Amino acid sequence: MKKALFAIMLMLGTSLVAVAQHFDVDGIRYLITSDDEVMVEISNYSGNVIIPETVVNEGKTYRVTAIASRAFKNCYSLTSVSIPNTVKSIGDEAFYYCSGLTNVAIPNSVESLGSSAFFFCENLATVTIGNGLTGIRENAFYRCTNLAHLTIGNAVTRIGSMAFYLCSSLGQVTIPNSVNAIDSEAFELCTQLTKVKLGNSLTTIGYGAFQTCTSLTDINFPNSLITIGSNAFSQT
Repeated sequence: MKKALFAIMLMLGTSLVAVAQHFDVDGIRYLITSDDEVMVEISNYSGNVIIPETVVNEGKTYRVTAIASRAFKNCYSLTSVSIPNTVKSIGDEAFYYCSGLTNVAIPNSVESLGSSAFFFCENLATVTIGNGLTGIRENAFYRCTNLAHLTIGNAVTRIGSMAFYLCSSLGQVTIPNSVNAIDSEAFELCTQLTKVKLGNSLTTIGYGAFQTCTSLTDINFPNSLITIGSNAFSQT
């Protein structure tokens, strides 16, 4: 009886494993995550990558709803990526050190952006963050040294520590009214930053948030502001 029960459990386990399968379409690798959804998985991507809203495998249509952690990590030859409006989450280090990437638009559908998602994308010049994202995690755009044009969506409530650390080409930043906290060293060493417009819901500026922003000459302080951490504006 025990042997029979074990055999049944083994068969069920094998079936469950089989559900979590990978497949490739048009150079993009996918992992099935539910009956009708897939995520973009880790692979060696290069050139221009267009992620579709839906993809077909063995006659079945799946919606593309996520980009896995480290999916594009160290894909130095990736030059552009198009993210569809079906994607809800982008994992940790998803585009880590994609040094050939020059611009990215995060659509309104994206609600979660992982830590270090675009870490050291040194040639990333333009970033547009849609209106679905509620938080920019730590190190999200760390050392994107050529980032010059940044648009932050109006649902973001927190900018994490070192999120834009050493984005030394950034000239102006508008923090939307939705943001209530800018964490430690979020914009440290943004040496070309001249103007910052802070939103009217901001309550906290963390330690060293704008430290060594040596070109900063124009910034407003809203009435909502309660706490400014030490060295928040040192060497500015």
